[in-house]
Amino acid sequence: MRRMSIEKAIKKQKNRNRNIIAILMLLFLILPAAVLITGQTKFQFVIVLIVMEMLILLAVFAEINIHTLKFTCHNNRLRIQQGIINDQNLILCDAVKIVHAVERQGEIDIIIITNKKVRNKYMKSVNSKFFDRYSEVYDEYKKLKRLMPDENFYRTIIRAGGMKKYILLKEIYSACVKAVYTESAIESIKIARAYKEIEY
Repeated sequence: MRRMSIEKAIKKQKNRNRNIIAILMLLFLILPAAVLITGQTKFQFVIVLIVMEMLILLAVFAEINIHTLKFTCHNNRLRIQQGIINDQNLILCDAVKIVHAVERQGEIDIIIITNKKVRNKYMKSVNSKFFDRYSEVYDEYKKLKRLMPDENFYRTIIRAGGMKKYILLKEIYSACVKAVYTESAIESIKIARAYKEIEY
C-alpha cells in the first residue's frame, strides 16, 4: 500500500477490476478450447466444464455488480443506484440528518440517516441492533432525538461502488447541508475533497 490521491486510487482500482475481468473471460474461452483439443468430451467432462463456465460468469457478474455505483442529485433529490440490476434509492437531501462513513477493506461504506422514507424499499427503520454495530451514529442520533423526539428515523447503507463512494460522499456533503457528519465521515470527506491522501 502507498499513499495517493482519491483520483489515482479510483483509476488504480478500475484497472485492477478490468484485469480481473479480463483474466476470468480468458479462462472462460480457454477451458472449452482445452477440452476440445484434448478430446475429453465425455459426459462427465462436459458437465464439469459447464459448471466451471457458469461459475466464471457469476464471478464476472459479481465483480461488475459490486463496483457499479450511479448517482445524480437534482432539485433536492439524490438518486443512487447500487449494482447493475437494483432499483434507484431516492433520498430527499433536506431529510438527511446524519451521514457516517465506515472503513471496510480499504474502502468505505456510507450510512445515511433520514426522517423521511419516500416510498423507498432501501430505507429501513433504525433499531438497537443497528446502533450496537454503529455506536458513532448512535451518539449523533441521541442528540437528534432530543431535538426531534416525535420523528421516526430511517437508514440506508451504500456498500457497492468501490472507491467511487468517496465521490458520492463529496456529492452528499455538497447537497445535504442540513445533515450532521460524524468524525469518520469528515475524515473520508477530506480524502474525497483531496485535502488528504488515502492508503491504497
